[in-house]
Amino acid sequence: MSDWRAHTAYQVEVGFELDPDMAFRQTPDGQPMVPQLAGPGSIVRTNYGTGPYRVIAVTGPHLEMGRETWSLTCEELDRPGQAYLHELVAVDGRLLHLFGNNDDEVIVMSGGQLTLL
Repeated sequence: MSDWRAHTAYQVEVGFELDPDMAFRQTPDGQPMVPQLAGPGSIVRTNYGTGPYRVIAVTGPHLEMGRETWSLTCEELDRPGQAYLHELVAVDGRLLHLFGNNDDEVIVMSGGQLTLL
């Protein structure tokens, strides 16, 4: 492989090296989790230039690297298609990636609408 260290659990699965000093992010006790920050109907984008998206579903928690993460299933607003944002954790009101060496962030532009069944 390369000298580039894994930034996602998938990269670990396919053979990228995991930094032995990796700091994994987790939601601090008492802080809102991913579903409380972005739910169905929320409009989100990423800090790396994708989106805007409308959140269709929030799934999780999933275990990645032995830690809880969440995924967003989204629809693109400016063209047909879906996007999937995985391995998310909430830290200080921000949606960040599990891996501490990954600067990806999902930015909530507007909140979702609560639907009562």
